[in-house]
Amino acid sequence: TYVNHIALQWEYGYQLFLSGTILTNLGNLLDNVTVSNTSELEHCNISYWPRAREWVGFTSFLAREKAKCGKERNVTFDKESFVSSCMAEQDFHINMRTGHNKPDWNLLQHHILPIKKYHLQINQNLKSKVQLLLKQEILNLQIQNPTTTGVHIRRGDFGGYTRFGHQMIDEKYYLAGMEYYRLQYPDTVFVLVSDDMDWCRQKFASSDVLLIGGNSPEEDLAILASCNHSLIGYGTFGVWGGFLAGGEVVVPESLKLFRGTASETAARVWNWTMLSGF
Repeated sequence: TYVNHIALQWEYGYQLFLSGTILTNLGNLLDNVTVSNTSELEHCNISYWPRAREWVGFTSFLAREKAKCGKERNVTFDKESFVSSCMAEQDFHINMRTGHNKPDWNLLQHHILPIKKYHLQINQNLKSKVQLLLKQEILNLQIQNPTTTGVHIRRGDFGGYTRFGHQMIDEKYYLAGMEYYRLQYPDTVFVLVSDDMDWCRQKFASSDVLLIGGNSPEEDLAILASCNHSLIGYGTFGVWGGFLAGGEVVVPESLKLFRGTASETAARVWNWTMLSGF
């Protein structure tokens, strides 16, 4: 949601405001949260514009209006002038209701790299904490300069994925993914985070696996972002962990069955490695 609205701001000039609670939570994770607090708003007429209730319809409308307005006036609008020049007064303030909680790659594809550079840097204190944790845990393994692969295992909630009716991945996928990385990088160390660490301890105990996740969502995401490569399954948490880490990202080939989901779209857009047979 946050990244979508940053892209909306960059593309069309809408200014993003967030509540104090959201700003505090984002600040615990990220260093460069520069958006304004809703307490600074003197007036906002968000209740007057039903069009902005649904994300895809809204962004499609904006794209059409931008093209239409530019053609009529024979100009190319930058983000500072589009809203004030082409939008009616009632369209200045919007409040999204549905559909903006997964990455909108059509909008993000032109902005995601600078957004990563300027808006998605892990909080320095949090980053230092997880890097020290990783360093200490790796020292215990007595492996010199290993390649780290972050593994995110989503167990507690498959959410909308179950509605497709396809079989969900299990430990066999992650074990195969680990074997794939072992062949690619013989010195690899797997750093595993999950919403079900007890299950993971039963399934993945190994001399090259660090089971250190589960302390907080912020810390888990920072751990994933600190790794060289990624092995993920379903869901946006793993998607952002893989994206922030960079390097190779391995996903199950069965994501192709879940067309349009955040994970499938990210894997297709970023050309991530799909592990066949899963």
